Amino acid sequence: MNFSRPELKQRLFSPRILIYVVLLLIAAWWINRLDKSGQNATIPQTPSSAEILSAGEDSHLPLVVVISLPDEAVREVVAESQSRYSDVCRIVLLSTGTDAAGVKEVFQVTDLPVALLFNNENQELARMQGAITDELLSELVGKCPKTE
Repeated sequence: MNFSRPELKQRLFSPRILIYVVLLLIAAWWINRLDKSGQNATIPQTPSSAEILSAGEDSHLPLVVVISLPDEAVREVVAESQSRYSDVCRIVLLSTGTDAAGVKEVFQVTDLPVALLFNNENQELARMQGAITDELLSELVGKCPKTE
C-alpha cells in the first residue's frame, strides 16, 4: 500500500476545495445582503411630545392633541373643531397608521382614540378616551385655561 500524499496541484484543484470556496462566497454574499437590508430599513421616527406641543406660531394657546387610527370621520370632526375653536386653543390630529405603538409610548396612552389637553407650558391637564365627537372635543375645550 502506498500512502503518499498527492501533489500540491492535485490538492488545490480538488472538487472539495472548489465546493468549499463557492459555499464560502455564497455565505459571505448572503450575510452582506442581510446587513445592507438592515441598514436600509427605515425605523419609524416618532416625534417627542415636546416637539409636537411646541410646534406652531400660536403656541401661547392651550393644545388639544387627538390621537386616533386613520379615520375620515375623526378627520372631519377635528377640522370642524379647529375652525370653531381657533381663538381658544389649538387642535392637532395625530393619525397613527403603522406606528401606533410609538405614539402610544410618547404620550403614555393605552387605548385609541384619545384626546389630550395641554396648557401652554406643555403640562397635561386632561385626557378623554372614546369616540372622537363634537361633544367630547367641546367638553375638552371647555377645560382649557383662559389665556390673557
